[in-house]
Amino acid sequence: NQGNPGILPPQSTPNDKAYGEWSGAWWQWAYSFPMANNPVSDPTGALGTLGQSGPVWFLAGTFGTVAERSLTVPAGKALFFPIINTIWVNLPELGDNPWSEEQRAYARTVIAPFIDDAYNLSCQIDGVAVKNLVAYRCPTPDGAEYMVTLPADNPFAGYGLPAGTYGPCVDDGIYLMLAPLKPGQHTIHFSAESWW
Repeated sequence: NQGNPGILPPQSTPNDKAYGEWSGAWWQWAYSFPMANNPVSDPTGALGTLGQSGPVWFLAGTFGTVAERSLTVPAGKALFFPIINTIWVNLPELGDNPWSEEQRAYARTVIAPFIDDAYNLSCQIDGVAVKNLVAYRCPTPDGAEYMVTLPADNPFAGYGLPAGTYGPCVDDGIYLMLAPLKPGQHTIHFSAESWW
């Protein structure tokens, strides 16, 4: 666990999913909400319980802004969240090439520099700094591409993309999976920057 008690190792498969598969599930969750009612754009945490189920709950990052959120999580839930992340949604509807091994490789080369060049990576859990964050980088494994179902008010709506299911997708990022925290109040602070 890179010397970080309470954080599951990046090579682990919590609840039978690799980190890189949990990241896909995180994106499917984040993209399932309209922009006007999305936990990623939520400034307070009021939307943080939307769409949550199962043994792992997701924490939202932001679209590049700063947010301070409060959220009540049921006991016994692991928490999965990005320090920094990015995604390629393959959209032939908007001019992308059809999906193939070559297109997958191309998509990875487009999104990887955003994570390669990330800086000021930081995460503290109850005031304790997480060590070696770059070790938790987890691109989508080959063969684990996934689709996302977007509502009408989606991040691509300005380009004329209607509600529907799109992809395949690959993502890249630095994510953490926290074992369930003890009941009580906890503070998680995370941030990162990149040149995009």
